[in-house]
Amino acid sequence: MKQKMISSLSILLALFGLSVGAAVNPSNKAAGCVINGVQEDDFLMEYVNSPIRDDFSGVVANFSTQGVSGVKLSGSKYFSASLVSNVLQIVTTNEFKNIEPAIGYAPIPAIKFQLNLQCASGNANLRFTQPLRDINNHDPVFSKSSLEYVYVQDYLPIYHQLTDDQNLSVSDIDMTNYRVALAFVGNNNFTANGSSTDPATRQTRIRITSLRNIKAPASIKLNLTASDVRRPLRTAYADINVHVLLKSNGSVPVPAFSNDSYVVSHKNGELIFNQEIRLAKGNGYLANIKQIGYEDYFKVSFANRAEGVLKVDLLKPISHLSETKNSNVQFEVQLLNEGSSQPAVTKVTVNFPQD
Repeated sequence: MKQKMISSLSILLALFGLSVGAAVNPSNKAAGCVINGVQEDDFLMEYVNSPIRDDFSGVVANFSTQGVSGVKLSGSKYFSASLVSNVLQIVTTNEFKNIEPAIGYAPIPAIKFQLNLQCASGNANLRFTQPLRDINNHDPVFSKSSLEYVYVQDYLPIYHQLTDDQNLSVSDIDMTNYRVALAFVGNNNFTANGSSTDPATRQTRIRITSLRNIKAPASIKLNLTASDVRRPLRTAYADINVHVLLKSNGSVPVPAFSNDSYVVSHKNGELIFNQEIRLAKGNGYLANIKQIGYEDYFKVSFANRAEGVLKVDLLKPISHLSETKNSNVQFEVQLLNEGSSQPAVTKVTVNFPQD
């Protein structure tokens, strides 16, 4: 009779494309649980379901049951379980779309969880393993999308490793991928290659090396590509700008802002500038920015180094600041050229909306 039941279920599953899965622990018979098509030996260990793609969405498995009145899934946020008309159904949750890189980089990725079953005469637990099939559905990601390398010297020497001055890395969060190919597009002055890869994070440190002496003054724009060497091929891009500059009249120029202060309005979670924050003298190639005050809420950086234009980004909501008795906040911005001791200074005032 049991053999006939399993055979009938197999035909039904073949017709409707349903997954067979589950396992019965030693208490399932005493509890009065029956999950059709499941071998008792599977229950003693765990049930391993058929693999699903890591971009899968929907029903993972259906099980016809007898004597099961309720089910609760524990141990994973990526799946949920329910009982519908005596059919035990396991489906993916919205969190499953974030499975990478959260699951890590196991050679054979799988998610384990437990089904807690309420049965006719008690409770039973079922250990469940869901293997995953990794597909190439993520682009590589650079740690920085753009980099500026600035050197104030007569020339940049051959075989200089730029990434010793500012580091850069790339990673691919696809579970089973560990290879990334690097190349500069249309350039023969520099080369890029991976120096090492962290097995825990899959971050590959990049080494950028000059291939010849580059005399000042020179400004070179580079486009660095990172491809994941899989199918379909996926590629990421980073902009690398290299500047080799001579000192002006033997000394580093002192920058100056176009205004002593700038006013910014905060409205509906956005910053609105009354005018552009920019340099009246000099550019941003040699400059380092220092912000004094409210660093947790605002970040000042270059929007365009060549033109000396700065921007202010909002890092987190400032609603509780605007609820104080103050109608604004103010912080200072300093800009100092490498090799100079005299910074350019300005103030930024952020006004809060008034009722």
